[in-house]
Amino acid sequence: MSREKDNIRIWEINGNEFEFDLADADVLEKMMKTFETVDKEQKELEKVGATVEFVRNYCNVYYRMFDSLFGPGTGNKIFNGKHNIRVCEEIADDFVGFTIRQVKMINQRRIAKNQKYYPGKHKKNNSKYRGN
Repeated sequence: MSREKDNIRIWEINGNEFEFDLADADVLEKMMKTFETVDKEQKELEKVGATVEFVRNYCNVYYRMFDSLFGPGTGNKIFNGKHNIRVCEEIADDFVGFTIRQVKMINQRRIAKNQKYYPGKHKKNNSKYRGN
C-alpha cells in the first residue's frame, strides 16, 4: 500500500506523496492533537440509527484526520471520495505504521549520533569504583 523511499519523511499512499516529519516539534504536536480529536470524535459517533449514516460519519472522521494533518481536501484525495470503513481503517493503519517506523529511525539516528560524540554514554559501567 504505502512505500517509503529513501526519505523517511515521505508517506506514499494511492499514488499520492505527503511529507510528514516527526522530527519537527510542530508536526509532532499537530499529530498528537489530531489523534486526540479523532479519538474523541469516534467515541461521540452515533452508534444507533441508519447504518449508511454511521458508515459515512465514521469515514468522515478519517477524512477530517488527514485534512487536519496535511491540509484541506487531503482526505478526499486519499480516499477518492469513497466512504468504505475497511479502506479508511486500512489507510489509517498504514499511516500509523509509517509514523512508528519513522520514530524508530529518528531514534536510531539520534542514538548513533550520541554514541559518536559520547561513546561511553550508553555502555554499562563495569568499573569496581562506581559511585563510591
